[in-house]
Formats: sequence, C-alpha cells, structure tokens
Amino acid sequence: MVGKPLKVVLLLNGTLGDKSFFDSAARGIKWAEEKLGIEGKIIEMGYDQSVWRPTLEDVSEEDWDIIIVGTWQMAENLEEVAPMYPEKKYIIFDTSVDYSKGGLDNVYSILYKQNEGSFLVGALAAMITT
Repeated sequence: MVGKPLKVVLLLNGTLGDKSFFDSAARGIKWAEEKLGIEGKIIEMGYDQSVWRPTLEDVSEEDWDIIIVGTWQMAENLEEVAPMYPEKKYIIFDTSVDYSKGGLDNVYSILYKQNEGSFLVGALAAMITT
C-alpha cells in the first residue's frame, strides 16, 4: 500500500466467540490487515449498552478512517453520533440506519439476504430426501 495505511476500527456490541457476525467481521479485519495492509483494531464493547455510545464517540474523536459497527442495536447510537463527525466514514452491518433523518451521508449500511441462503438449503434438503 502506498502512503499511510487505511485505519479501520471494528466496534463489537458484544464479544468475540459468537461464531456468527462478530467473529466473521473480526476475520474480515484480520484478512484486510494481512492482504490489504490496513491498520485494524477490534474493540469488544461487551453487552452493557451504557458503554456503547460513549465508546463510539471516543473512537470518532480518534484518527480512524473507517468505523464499523454492527447489528440493529447500534443503529440509534450511530444515527445520533455520525452527524457530529461528518468527516468520518461509518459502516453498519446487518441493519440499516434511518436515512430519512438526514445527516447520514457518511454512513453506509450493509444488509444480508439470509433468506436466500435458507431457501437454497431447504431446496437442497428437499432434493436429496425425495
């Protein structure tokens, strides 16, 4: 990577070890560090919701290029904090923020089509059992 590496922080509103979204997101950060040369950091905020917004604000004050959060539980916090830091880029996964509120041009929402995978597994099961 030419120049300074992209700095990306992942805030988990929970902990690693869920064998699902959080572990997958953490693997993505590790992969991007190894393959793309980013500077990454993973912060496990735990399940105490009272620390989520202050942590998001603290990280927004720091020198991160991209701040990633996940799940619907973080949407409201992000909707309130992101407009205060328009120079930052935020990504929220597994949900979307309410863009009709305005001021969220710096937030990118990622949704997954889990139902399509479930349909395919069901179709495969039907094919091999009949």
